[in-house]
Amino acid sequence: MTEGVFIPIRLSSERLPKKSLKLINDKQVLYHMLNRIMRSNSIKSKKKIVVCTTQKKTDDPLEKIVIQYGASVFRGSQNDIIKRFYDANKIFKFEKILLIDGDDPLIFPEHLDRVLDEHKKSKFDCIYTSNLPFGLNIKSINSNALKEVYKNYLSKTNDTGFGLYFTDTNIINSKKINNFKFHKLLSKARLTLDYLEDFELIKKIIIDLYSGNNPDYSFKTFEKYIIENSKILNINLFRQKQNMRRSQSKVNLKYRNKNKILKIHI
Repeated sequence: MTEGVFIPIRLSSERLPKKSLKLINDKQVLYHMLNRIMRSNSIKSKKKIVVCTTQKKTDDPLEKIVIQYGASVFRGSQNDIIKRFYDANKIFKFEKILLIDGDDPLIFPEHLDRVLDEHKKSKFDCIYTSNLPFGLNIKSINSNALKEVYKNYLSKTNDTGFGLYFTDTNIINSKKINNFKFHKLLSKARLTLDYLEDFELIKKIIIDLYSGNNPDYSFKTFEKYIIENSKILNINLFRQKQNMRRSQSKVNLKYRNKNKILKIHI
């Protein structure tokens, strides 16, 4: 069975352009993210990590960095991420695909392993987490899920909310994992990268926790750090409501269900 990772990223972000290339400890945010993925027991080769970006010239620097790291690149549609993924898998032919948002550089290897392990044992098309702190949730889909969504999705601009096609429709059979337990402080944490304040928080976390030669990427160690440094969560917390309002206004996803056209609501 072939497993791989798809990470959708582009550099022309409206809120924080070129955020994936911002430096922390002299390394790009993307570099730190790729390193975390490679700590997973499930991903054995850098080449199995595919950064899915666009064909725009502005994303050329992204391709260069990914190749230097040793990972793979696919360049496709600008705003249609479903098509970007579908076209990418025509080349890579993964049977199981971990989908990790490019805005989520703090994902944990143990969560990747848990999701993929459960997916291997199940008959579901998609396994996804739903109750991890904001910016840490992930999903695993199989190649059939990608084919079925590609056949039935209708909204060709889906860069915001594309994952909902796999989790919030009846196009495929999906199962959520929502039994993760952690300190209540983390339930309000914002650990994704959209704004400058998000970068400041992520930068502090990486410098404090992951600067050594052999950093501990366990969620338990991270949780302990947050409990001991809880005030840092206030750096970007005010952005959360603003982000939710923006997502609600931008998500306009439709799909086909037999002879009906349905809309995804968030």
